[in-house]
Amino acid sequence: MIDQPKGLISVLLDKTARTDERDDAAMDLANYPSNETRKALFQVASDPLEESIADVAGESLGHVWVEMDMFDSMEYKKLIPNAQREAFYVIRSRKPEWIEKYNLSA
Repeated sequence: MIDQPKGLISVLLDKTARTDERDDAAMDLANYPSNETRKALFQVASDPLEESIADVAGESLGHVWVEMDMFDSMEYKKLIPNAQREAFYVIRSRKPEWIEKYNLSA
């Protein structure tokens, strides 16, 4: 049996999967903070061709950074605008000190 995060990551990265399935996978991955999850969410949230699910991937990425207490400003700067905005909102509500520390804006 495939463990939950690996299965969700495989759906998220499967460009042949339905958009709603990929969106759900991105949302659910917020509950599995790990480097593997972070990399998969970043891959989608930084890809301009993934605009339809990038916002959810960015939001989940924000949750993963907060849960891991590990912010990556280089990754943040590479997110497409709607993904960056969603990550910002999560950070603003859960780790507001990062806004000033890393000079973040939406």
